[in-house]
Amino acid sequence: MSRIQSPDAAGIGFTVLTASAYASMDVTAKLAYRGGLNVATLLAVRFLGAGLMLLLLGQALGVGPRPSGRHALRLLALGAVGYATESFLLNSALHRMAVGPVILIFYAYPSIVAVTAFLIGREGMTPRKLTALVLSIVGVSILLSFPTKGMNVPGVLLALGAAIAFATYTLVAERAIEGVHNLLFSGFVLLGAGTSIATFGTGLGTVHMGMRAASWGWVFLHLLLISLAVVALMGAITRLGATRASIGNTLEPALAVVLATIVLGERLGPLQILGGLVLVVAIALLPLAGRATAARTKIPVAE
Repeated sequence: MSRIQSPDAAGIGFTVLTASAYASMDVTAKLAYRGGLNVATLLAVRFLGAGLMLLLLGQALGVGPRPSGRHALRLLALGAVGYATESFLLNSALHRMAVGPVILIFYAYPSIVAVTAFLIGREGMTPRKLTALVLSIVGVSILLSFPTKGMNVPGVLLALGAAIAFATYTLVAERAIEGVHNLLFSGFVLLGAGTSIATFGTGLGTVHMGMRAASWGWVFLHLLLISLAVVALMGAITRLGATRASIGNTLEPALAVVLATIVLGERLGPLQILGGLVLVVAIALLPLAGRATAARTKIPVAE
């Protein structure tokens, strides 16, 4: 009998979609910022638009279960605090430093997820899971072995803060999605994130709606990408668990480096190729790593 069960295969597929969408946003965000679009405007409009789009799609498809009023408020708060914080910190770091160093620092988050989940007793640390985690860290480190030129203290701190915020969001979201369809969960989270950033950005005068046509094009692209990324991420978490989904998402740096090479002209050297191969091995180990939880709740997700 194959060790790779259907939920694992689907979960790994979702991690590939998640990583692809996030990597695309990492690179295209640099182009958007070069074109004059600021962080607050991009995030506010893409989150509000994506949140409304997913909620309307869920309504049109008649998906369920739906969150209660109190649960919906908690999901809005999760987006307003957790997801908005991570996204703003990460994009602020990308605004200050090159893609490579930022993503290297940010991908401390799978380790934070794995260690935290183990310490709070939510997930066990099996030898295979530990091997996949170590390989993912090694792969990212090799892949993004860029020189420190262009790095600065504010950018490093912002990227590290984003890693901590996203690890926290991942662990909380794993439980918060219970009893809610993935489309509705993602819609409420993104709507909460967009409302939070738009409110603070408007108050600080950093959200500007009078954008050029090219800027609106970047916003629309990111609206589609963030919708795909968030829905796919929760599809991965519900099937693989927070730790294995986080390890799987280390495919993002590999894809980001390839895209940065093609789109931004960054060089892809032998070490980056080696790092990408190590990441492929780490991803391949995920079906064998085992979720190692005391109980696994069946959670409805978007297929």
